[in-house]
Amino acid sequence: MWLSSWLADGKLFTVGKRPAAYWEKAILELKNAVATCFIALFSATLVLLIARALDIQAASQLEPQLKLIAEELEAIRKGGGITTGAGGTTEGTTDD
Repeated sequence: MWLSSWLADGKLFTVGKRPAAYWEKAILELKNAVATCFIALFSATLVLLIARALDIQAASQLEPQLKLIAEELEAIRKGGGITTGAGGTTEGTTDD
């Protein structure tokens, strides 16, 4: 490690009132933290790519069904729409 060059002849060299061993440990912890961040970033990217692939797959499966529904709705609209029964009454009702 480049920080080990701060140790001269087995004596503890100090930087900013802290021993070199402290800084070596701090740098090692910083490297571990950066490695953890990169692993988390890679994992999040992988999850995002998988989710996107699944979304595209689901959309491609739904597209034919949505086209069919749109064609049916267009046919209903051209046919005059949906009508209720005669006079707008429903079955089972009586006029008293």
